[in-house]
Order: sequence, then structure tokens, then C-alpha cells
Amino acid sequence: MNRTHDFPPVSLPFLPGNSLVDPTKKRFHLSQSLVYDKGYALKNQPQFKIGGGKVELSKIEPAEIQCLDKEFASLQFSDVGRCEDPGFIPAHVALDKKVLHFKGYFTEEIIDSPVESERVRYLEIFYYLVDDSVAMSEPQQENSGITQGKFLTRQRLPLGQGDRLLSWKNLNTAMDLIVYSKKVRLYWCDAFTREWLTSEGIEVNSNEASPGDRYIVSRNQPERNYVSPSEVDSLHKFLTLDRVVLRFYATWDERDQLYGEVRKFIVHFYMADDTLEIREVHQANNGRDPFPILVSRQRMPKHLVPKTYPSVEKDIVSESVGFFEASDLKVGEIIVANNRKMLLYDCDGATRQFSQARLGVTQPEAVNIEDIFKVNDPPVAHVPEWNGFGSLEDSEENCKRIVPDRPRKNYLKMLLAGNEKLRFKAKMIGRNVMDDDRNFVFEIRLSDDLISIYETTPKNSGMRSGRFLEPSRIAKPASDRNFPEYYSIPDFCIGAELTVFANRFVITEADLHVKNWVTENATSLPSSFVQNIQAS
Repeated sequence: MNRTHDFPPVSLPFLPGNSLVDPTKKRFHLSQSLVYDKGYALKNQPQFKIGGGKVELSKIEPAEIQCLDKEFASLQFSDVGRCEDPGFIPAHVALDKKVLHFKGYFTEEIIDSPVESERVRYLEIFYYLVDDSVAMSEPQQENSGITQGKFLTRQRLPLGQGDRLLSWKNLNTAMDLIVYSKKVRLYWCDAFTREWLTSEGIEVNSNEASPGDRYIVSRNQPERNYVSPSEVDSLHKFLTLDRVVLRFYATWDERDQLYGEVRKFIVHFYMADDTLEIREVHQANNGRDPFPILVSRQRMPKHLVPKTYPSVEKDIVSESVGFFEASDLKVGEIIVANNRKMLLYDCDGATRQFSQARLGVTQPEAVNIEDIFKVNDPPVAHVPEWNGFGSLEDSEENCKRIVPDRPRKNYLKMLLAGNEKLRFKAKMIGRNVMDDDRNFVFEIRLSDDLISIYETTPKNSGMRSGRFLEPSRIAKPASDRNFPEYYSIPDFCIGAELTVFANRFVITEADLHVKNWVTENATSLPSSFVQNIQAS
């Protein structure tokens, strides 16, 4: 009978000085101990050592170690208990099912609604710490008429215009959060959220009070009970004061608004039922719709207040609301009609007599509204001093208009004068002896009074002849720079000295055409100039 015995493997003795090679060992690589599991780096205990042999691990159980600690507690350095190492816990396990809960709201503008101008929308905000995602939902209200429920599906929320994403470090109460161009105000968080953020070193602000929706608040107000006045008094008033209408003239100044102006109105107050009507006074070509009624006939409250009951109703007691009465309308006072401030500046003669006889009120004299609403003259644009660049006319037009106009020309003078020109001979009064012999010709165009100067030189003089000054207007040296006085035809007398841009000239002769032209137009020219030209 064969028996099998499990004997441990026999190894060669490892004695000092002996270096033996074990031919059975063929695995000399390091065992892998670092692995990735579900995206997380984990550390495993190696099972094999270098050479392929198994690692001899401790065979003592953790329970046995705790028993030894209790038995040999006196051998320890202190009586403080040891903290058991919980070991590595992945983030997806530690942060699983941990959600930060906030409450917020945002406002949206309501257009063309007589009830509300803006609406408050409340949101429940949940921030999931396990993957930094955000979900938002709006609590549903019964019969709200708007789409409610899920506002933002669970996702990573971008922070601003860059590539940054929202993190729990960016969340706090009493702050504004931009959610795809909507500004959400965070005003509340629960106890767990406050405790967790505080443990992470964030100072959490106090919770704020949520704003109330004006429409919801008005709906929740209890309806008021009103007592209708007696019909006997109204009937007596109707029988005695029927067809008695007070007429006042009023103005409404809306110049503080864009394209506003002062508009005139007629206010009719009917004594039979204390109703008021406002009609607009239209003028020809004022650009407004030809609809005269601004406020139809109704009882006008002095102050508009939000109420659940209609503010304009005959059954409302005047003392509780405060409607306009005949004694409230006086010349020179301002009334507020549907948030429009109107000045009563006059009334007709019948209204003055009725107010004095029946109401005991003396209406003041008419107010001169022309002095109150006087339109100021438009400011005059200040033209700065000419800097010398370009012509004076062009520079002045650039200061007056954004798109300057071309300088205006006298086309009638251009048609009558045509291409006619007057020529005068002149000599330069030079600064040295060489300039005294230089001869020039002044040419004046009668169509636009522009002066050209040409230099004439004798042959073989070694000097060039030609244009000395292009056609231009020449200002007199003693005139103001901003309001210059230019040389004209009467200044070209024989023997007269002219200064042209620091150059001095003396007129020596006029041609035959000039003499004939002066003789023909002697009546429109100074007599001294005519005599000077004819005597030359």
C-alpha cells in the first residue's frame, strides 16, 4: 500500500561565504502591486516574491491582535486608544448620495400686462458631490398656466464664458448664480449643506427671506366688503345737477421723457355723478392720432393703489378710496389723473360762477403757461479760432456740422461775369535791391473775386517767369484773423501798396480793358477809384 506524504521543499543551506544558484528559480521579475479599478488607483498585496516563491504573510488574525492589545495594555506608552485606520475609500464611495440642497429664484419681465410687471420664479437646486453635476427644478403650482417642473437636467454647469465649470467651492447663500444667462439668487440651504460647507472651510452666509410675488400677494388678499351708498341721494343729485358740467383747461408736461412735449387738455367734471372726463386738444399737423378721449368718463381716484376689487366702480365708497370732487379742482393746482400730473391753468366763465355760487370756491385768475413752459433758445455752437489749415469757410463748416456742406457760391454773379478778368501791373517792394526790378501781373476774376499773381521777366535775365500765387482770396494784414477783410477791386488803385503774405507790392499800371470796365460800371464803384483809374 503506497502512502503519499507532503514534505516541504528542500532548499540548499545559505551559509556565510557560500553563493549557490537555485536552478528551480526562474521568475525574477517584480510582482505587480499597483492596479486601476473603475478609474481609481488601488494597491494590492503581492503574492509572489523575486524568484517565484510565495510571500509568507502574517497568519495572525485582526481579532487576535485586539485581544493581545487588551492583555498587554500596561506595556503600552499611553492609555489612549489607537484609532483604527479605515483604509482607502474611493471618492465615488465617500461622496455617494451626498447632495447639497439650495433654494433660489429669478425674475422675468412681463410685457403688456396690467396686473404685474415682473414675475418671481422659484427653483430647487441640487448639487451632486459625486460628479459635480447640478440639477434644478421648479415646484409646480396648480393652475399656474406656465410650464413648470424640471428646469435644468443633471449636468456639469459652465461657470462664465471660459472653460471653467461650477464647483461646490463657488456655491453659497445670499449670492447670484448665472445659469445660461439667467441670474438665479440663492437665498436658502438646508442644515446638511451648511454643515458640509463649513467643514470644508467655507463661511456660509445667513439665509435670506424669499421675495413675494406681487400678483400672488394680491390674489391672497381677502376681498373687501363695500357698502353701496343710498340711491336717494344720488337720485336727488341727478335731478338737480343734471347737465351741469365744469370745464377746466389743463396741460401735461412730459418733456422729461424721450420725445416728450407740453400737451393741452380739457377736463370735464359732471356734477350729476361726480365723474370726470379728460379730452385732448389736437392741433393741425401735430402728428398724433385724431382720438380726443384720453380718459373716458368715470370716477377718478386721487391715488391709484393696488386692490383686489376694481379701483373704478360706482359702488365704492368715496371716503374709503378718495375720488375727485368738484371742490378739489382749482385753477393753478396740479391733479394726478392715472399717474399723470396735470396743471389746471384756466376755466370757463360758467365754471367760475358755479364755483362761487354753489361751492363757495373762488377760482383764481388764469395762469400764464407761456412763462412756465417757455422753450429756451437752442445753444449756439461756438466756432473756435481758425488754425490756418485749409480755407476759413471749410474750417467753419466743419465746426458747425458733422457732415459739412460745400462753401456756397454766388452763381448769379458767376453767370453775369463769365470769364471776365481785370489785370494790373505791379512791382515788388523788396527787402533787397534785386527784388526792386521784379515785375508782376495781378489778375482778378470777377466771377468769384479770386486773385492770381504772375511774375514776368525779361529775356536772358536768368530768372523764371510764371505763376507766383494761385487763385485765392488775400486777406488784408490789419484785419482780424477769424473775421478777415479781403482785398477787392477798389483796393487796386494806381500807386496803392498791397501786402500779400508778407510780400509788398505797388500797383503801377492798369490795362485798357480795366479802364473800359471801370467806365461802364462807374455807378457801382467808389468815385475815388474811378477817378484814379481814368487819370492813369
